[in-house]
Amino acid sequence: MNKILSLILVILLAGFAAAQAAQTQPAEKTPEQLAQERQRAEMALIQQIQANANNPQAQALAADEFVQKFADSPNIAFVRFQATLANQRLNNFDKMVEHGNAFMALVPNHPVIPVILANGYAENNKSEEAEVLATKARTLLNAMTKPEGVPQEQWDAQIGELKGTLSSTLGYVHLQKAGKLDKKDNARETELNQAVDEFKNAVAANKMDDISWYRVGIAYALLNKVDECLDAYAKAIAINQSVAERAKTDMGKILDTLKENNQLGDRTLDGLVAKAKQDLGIA
Repeated sequence: MNKILSLILVILLAGFAAAQAAQTQPAEKTPEQLAQERQRAEMALIQQIQANANNPQAQALAADEFVQKFADSPNIAFVRFQATLANQRLNNFDKMVEHGNAFMALVPNHPVIPVILANGYAENNKSEEAEVLATKARTLLNAMTKPEGVPQEQWDAQIGELKGTLSSTLGYVHLQKAGKLDKKDNARETELNQAVDEFKNAVAANKMDDISWYRVGIAYALLNKVDECLDAYAKAIAINQSVAERAKTDMGKILDTLKENNQLGDRTLDGLVAKAKQDLGIA
């Protein structure tokens, strides 16, 4: 009798435990609920990316989390695009290339990311990769037509900026290629002249592009075009941004050499910079 009661008690307790478990465990979520939760999580990360436009570190972290969790999302191209821009601002070349290549695989005919990656490759002395991407980007830009509803002035400004960046990148590519050639090699002069042409296009698109002014000054110096070199360096100094001190140092060396060889004439650093400011419209 005791054994029977014990068995009945065990059965009753087991049934009670099962009932309690059924009450405490959440019901299995429907596919619709899971999809809604995922969508909310995706949108939360996208909002973080958008809200941190002035914080590239936060943008990059949110983008990496999104890619890890939602690689198959229809929003992945947007996230890869923003991640490329964020890592460009952070000077994180490897992550910029990772996200940029992923974006180009998804959207192969978009010109902006090839422009950015080409510049990144050039700045990291990877001239071959830079030239391939820059050439691709130039082809894409030349084939683009203005979307309906976009003001012509706005369109021209945006396309002009991208083309100017490409010209600056390709100018630097040719300058790097020239630097690898022997001074007696005719190809060196060809590369330097191509560099000059590209840099001239760059500063025509943006006269305040101090880096292109400085680099075209280097190209002119290597071509022994003294006056053109001094004018370019003077403009880089006048703009007074990232390369001003380097341009001033290089310009000073040239002026010293001219003085030693009795070829200085009436040239002075201050005078050349004053003229450059006037040419650029700098007060």
